[in-house]
Amino acid sequence: MAQGGDSAEVIAAPAGRGWLSPQMLTSIARVQGVLMGLILVATILQQFLGFTWLARPAETATVIFLITVAFVGSRTAKVFLIIAVACIPAALLWVDQPWTLLEQGIARAQFFLAFFTAILSLHEPAFNSPMIQDAGRFLARQPPARRTLTMLLGGHMFGLMLNLGSMVLLGSLTMSRKAGQEPVKMTEFEVRQSAVASLRGFNTTAMWSPLSLTPLVVMALMPGTDSHILIPVGLACAMVTITIAYFVSRYESARLGHPQGTYVPLSSPIKMIGPVPVALLRIVLLVGCMFAAILAVSRLTGFSISVTVTLVIPIFALGWMLVLAKGNMRKWIGGHVANLVLRVWPAQSPEVTLMAAAGFASPVIAAVIPSAQILALLKAWHVPPAIVALMGFVCVLGGGYLGVNPLIAISVVIGTVSDPASLGLNINYFAIVLIVAWAFTAQLSPFTASALLCARLFNTNSFKLAFEWQRLYALVAVSIALVATLIAGWLI
Repeated sequence: MAQGGDSAEVIAAPAGRGWLSPQMLTSIARVQGVLMGLILVATILQQFLGFTWLARPAETATVIFLITVAFVGSRTAKVFLIIAVACIPAALLWVDQPWTLLEQGIARAQFFLAFFTAILSLHEPAFNSPMIQDAGRFLARQPPARRTLTMLLGGHMFGLMLNLGSMVLLGSLTMSRKAGQEPVKMTEFEVRQSAVASLRGFNTTAMWSPLSLTPLVVMALMPGTDSHILIPVGLACAMVTITIAYFVSRYESARLGHPQGTYVPLSSPIKMIGPVPVALLRIVLLVGCMFAAILAVSRLTGFSISVTVTLVIPIFALGWMLVLAKGNMRKWIGGHVANLVLRVWPAQSPEVTLMAAAGFASPVIAAVIPSAQILALLKAWHVPPAIVALMGFVCVLGGGYLGVNPLIAISVVIGTVSDPASLGLNINYFAIVLIVAWAFTAQLSPFTASALLCARLFNTNSFKLAFEWQRLYALVAVSIALVATLIAGWLI
């Protein structure tokens, strides 16, 4: 994960891969960063100023970016690219207007890439902010009785700005104490509780945050959904999930009777207002201002929240970096901005590729699924809307346990139920069910990026994390979610 804009190298030069030298890989990474920046700028100009002539150049840049990832990307990214490429002949063979559909797919891939690039802009200032570091140290070093709650809320709050970087920050701070860099080590059980708390806290942001890709994808695949309904309802679901996670963790601590570690005072003082650090209050204010700006611009311009994010967040990040550079333009551009473009963005190119490839493939997948026949079958059997929604939830979560990426599972489910209204399904209700299912899959599946990262940070494996450390939580939380899905479906 990239960090300091004016610090020493924080992302090591990539090792050689096959016939590509480290120097060549570094050059490709820089090209990727520049392409991501150009695509983001082009998307903003298209959306807000109506520069439609930029569509073709931006789509071409998107294709070039994906080609570079095909050579140097991760195995998972390459699998998604293969799926995307396979959608081209599928569309040509089985879709009535294939070129229109493929054009829609590449436009969606461009927007997804721009959206993810925009939210990644926050990584550079956040990881260099003393405020973030102080708040992270405070959260990770709380007494055992409070640490679960602080890690849940901290993982959620940092996840709004840092995405997966929130777990990197909290995980590294937690494990530094485990390694004995503090006077008293943490017990194994405390490490376990910290790991699952940071994982659950982060992934619940997917239920509501305008900076999360999950609501964006679902809203893009389900025209007619209302973000002004999905966001507050999703936030309520996130708070309920965090509450469940907290009480399950407290129950496990009491039932298992594991010895608790000792509270370790912070190695350096942090400014406090009562029991709360000033840094934490500033972060809450910062996040509040950021979301207020997104909502205000969305209301004033009439653009969707996801489109507004592509403009507001980069401007916000650039301003934050300027503050960190103390107004020094050379340090701002040559340090923070250069590090963002040449290191931070390229380091996340595999994750960006997953989103772009899925964005391209999703309309094709939806088009080739025989949804008319499936809908007719569901109508003939008089399947209640709540049961249809429940089946969608189970398909997404079950697919995650089998290794199916939730983005693909969501695309298949929405493609299958292409006309929810014809089944009596409220479209916003169905969207919320799928969003929550995706968020739970990200927490509970051993195959998701967040689970794999969490396992690596806390020195375990993702299967132990999913099936042993989270067994009770999965049973309780998923059961409550399924019952809530049925009740809401029958009431709406």
